[in-house]
Amino acid sequence: MFDATGTGNASVQDVIVSLKEIGFHEFTHDDVFLLFRRHDSNGDGKLNFQEFSNVLLPVSKEYAALLTDRPDFYMSRGVPIT
Repeated sequence: MFDATGTGNASVQDVIVSLKEIGFHEFTHDDVFLLFRRHDSNGDGKLNFQEFSNVLLPVSKEYAALLTDRPDFYMSRGVPIT
């Protein structure tokens, strides 16, 4: 969703455009920039999958494991991902 170009990374602009496309407008450019500044651990101005996962996953390892260790919803049902 955020990686529209398929590069494996999402930039600030990618996140802003994606959020606006789904109808979420209650944020500013500075909000997204600060999110990146805090979670972009390698400092390249983009979030890779690991950095993005760290944003969304709970801090507690037990709760994070509940989310990451469960089977994929779509893969188990044979639904093609488009």
